This record gives sequence, C-alpha cells and structure tokens, in this order.
Amino acid sequence: MPLSLTLFHSLLLFSTAFIAGGLNAVAGGGSFITFPTLIFTGVSPIAANATNNTAIWVAALASAGAYRQDLDIERRDFLLLCGVSLVGGVIGSVALLYTSPDVFKKLIPYLLLLATLMFTFGEPFKKWLQRQSQKSSPESVPLFNLVLAQLAIAIYGGFFGAGLGILMLATLLRVQLRVTN
Repeated sequence: MPLSLTLFHSLLLFSTAFIAGGLNAVAGGGSFITFPTLIFTGVSPIAANATNNTAIWVAALASAGAYRQDLDIERRDFLLLCGVSLVGGVIGSVALLYTSPDVFKKLIPYLLLLATLMFTFGEPFKKWLQRQSQKSSPESVPLFNLVLAQLAIAIYGGFFGAGLGILMLATLLRVQLRVTN
C-alpha cells in the first residue's frame, strides 16, 4: 500500500526533521524523535529505520568533514576504521533487509531501550573511559580490539543506528588516546 502523506504529516515530518537536526548538532538523540514520527505517519518500521539511518549517515558525513582537523588519529588507523565502518554498515544494512517486518517490530522496544541507555549513559561512559585511559597506557588496548569494537558498532549502526554517535565517540577517543600518549 503506497504511503500518502497529508499536509499535516508533511509539516510534522518537516518540523521533526528540523528539531532533530538541531538536537543532533548539539547533543545527539534526534532519532528518538524522527523514528517514532515516521512510524506515526504510516511509514513501515523497516522503511522508517532505513530513512532515519540515511539521515544519520548524511549528518555523520557532515560532522566528519567539520571535525576532521580535530581528530588526532594516525592516517593509517583512520583509514582502517573507515573501511571497517563501511563493511560493518553494509553487514548491518543487509541484516536489516533480511529481517522480517514482524521480527523487526518485536525488536523495536529493545533497540530503543539500548539506544536510550547509550544516550543516557554515553557521557558518563566517555568520562569513565578517559579515567581508565589515564590510569593505564592507551597502547595497552590493541588496535585489533578497537577494530573489532568499531566493526560491532558499525553493524549496529547499519541495522538500527540510534545512539551510534555515542559509541563512535568512545572508539575514536580510545584511538586518539593511543596516538597522543
């Protein structure tokens, strides 16, 4: 059944996207507004998730461009993590495409709970990571472990995506601390 948007739904989606973009620019969490709004307007959950992930992906590219000078990461490590992110994102996206709509609908509450926990505890987790890095040598975290973590994050991001930025920051922080210490 094709989706027909009313003027109200169109204005709701536009204003939600505008607000979510502002939220993401300041603190993140825009998916908590856009994903449910897409479902409310009649978009199927998998299509709503794919639409939301596409918006996140475009925003992530813009953020990467804006902050590329702030990342003090060796070029080799950066390119490796980019490649791993691309592979993981494709794996997650393909997994989403092969997930039945009924299974995905059942997963939504758990995925939103996971994203909520990441959003809620993301900053304390980042501070905890920084304290742990100060206690021990960041070089003690092998690059292979960071690559595996990034692969898991990218698979999650390709499948769902909400809360992805928090996880990415944690990995990039560890990589940056490996370089600067």
